[in-house]
Amino acid sequence: MGKSTLLHELADRSQQPVIDCDDPATRAAVRADPGRFASGPGPVLIDEYQHVPELLDVIKAGLNRDLSPGRFVLAGSTRYETVPQAGQDGTTVVPLDALWTNRS
Repeated sequence: MGKSTLLHELADRSQQPVIDCDDPATRAAVRADPGRFASGPGPVLIDEYQHVPELLDVIKAGLNRDLSPGRFVLAGSTRYETVPQAGQDGTTVVPLDALWTNRS
């Protein structure tokens, strides 16, 4: 099962939309107001998050206020090692593809 397929399965189960940042119109809207897209009832499901890195700042701020598990599910086409480290010790965002990867 691929990352996007998994997100859509979670979307069906949770009745939440997938925010697809691979779509140019969606990406532009998310860039214009990342807080709007990273708020609301969870889970917030974001595909190809790496296209809008500002999302990580908004998500981190949200997690600073509420550490409830399962609030955010991020998937993207990048390797974990290439994600910039957070500016503070003890903060990490682990992309979904770091957990489930098809490696040949």
